[in-house]
Amino acid sequence: MKKKMVNSTLPGTINILVFTNKALTDSAMVKAIMTITEAKTAALQDWKVESTKNLPKYNTHIVHSLAKETNTSATGTATDGIILTINANGDVLTDAGSYSLFGDTLAKAVYLGVQRALENAIGTE
Repeated sequence: MKKKMVNSTLPGTINILVFTNKALTDSAMVKAIMTITEAKTAALQDWKVESTKNLPKYNTHIVHSLAKETNTSATGTATDGIILTINANGDVLTDAGSYSLFGDTLAKAVYLGVQRALENAIGTE
């Protein structure tokens, strides 16, 4: 299956809901959100989704301004959301990074979910 190049000026919100029967420490919850965001970004980059280009650029007179960037890979939209639910009575996990079993599984699930969402929204060639 060949992935379709995306050239859209209409951003779409990506809402991700994660339900687990595990308890996560505060730091593990933060790491889980980071892992989810990284997996979403990887999926968007693999589809070559670009950031919206037709918006006015601000601070273009500043040499180092990131606002001057065009044709950059999309990492999501300003309206994206993540909901992470845990079971406070479940087994306690202290790590949700991609090198942990939980984090690796989480990253793969999010990556596949975003890929399938893109297939449904955009289609393939």
